[in-house]
Amino acid sequence: MKIVVSDQIHLSEFRSSDKPALVQHLNDRDIYDRTLRTPFPYTDASADEWLALVAQITEQQGRPVQFAIRSAADALIGGCGFDGFQAGKSHRAEVGY
Repeated sequence: MKIVVSDQIHLSEFRSSDKPALVQHLNDRDIYDRTLRTPFPYTDASADEWLALVAQITEQQGRPVQFAIRSAADALIGGCGFDGFQAGKSHRAEVGY
């Protein structure tokens, strides 16, 4: 799945190959200080847990609700998604990035 936002940005599902980029980008004290659920230090195990959680939620929802933000070169540069989304039960969700 690829959702084109612009010629420089697109969204896709998270991939297991994103693990090194997740660790690189999220192992930052400033991110920890400004988020509620990002652990510090952010380790390989943290990335494994996140990727497993995303896979589990995708399976439960029957579609992705967490998206990787990627550059034109397909590099992971961020993420966004819906929290609290319940397919078929509600039209409400919290959007996070």
